[in-house]
Amino acid sequence: YSGYVNSVAFHPGGTFIAAGSTDSTLKIWDIRTNKLIQHYTQHTQAINDVSFHPGGNYIITASNDSTLKIFDLMEGKIFYTLHGHQVNIDPFFEISIQKRIRIQIWFQLNKKIY
Repeated sequence: YSGYVNSVAFHPGGTFIAAGSTDSTLKIWDIRTNKLIQHYTQHTQAINDVSFHPGGNYIITASNDSTLKIFDLMEGKIFYTLHGHQVNIDPFFEISIQKRIRIQIWFQLNKKIY
C-alpha cells in the first residue's frame, strides 16, 4: 500500500482478509500463506469500507469516489458499480450485507445520521 488501510474484513470462511486503502486499492490476502491473491484498482479515491457477502463470493467497497463497487471474487473482476451519493463517505461509514442480498449502508456526516 502507498496509503493507510481504512478498513479490513475477514472472509466468512476465515481464510482470507480484505483491506481497503486510502490509495484506492482493494487487496485480498490468504492468511494461511500470507500471500496476496487478488488486487483491485477500480476505485479512483480512498476506499473507506469493505464487507464480504455472507456466502463469501462477493465483496462490496465504499469509496470517496462516490461509488459502491461489488466484486465477484470467483471471477476476479468487478460485478457491479453503484453510483449516486453526492458526498464523500467518511470513516464513520459501515456496510453490512445480509444473506438475502440486502445491503445496508450507514454513514455519519456532520454528526447527523442519515
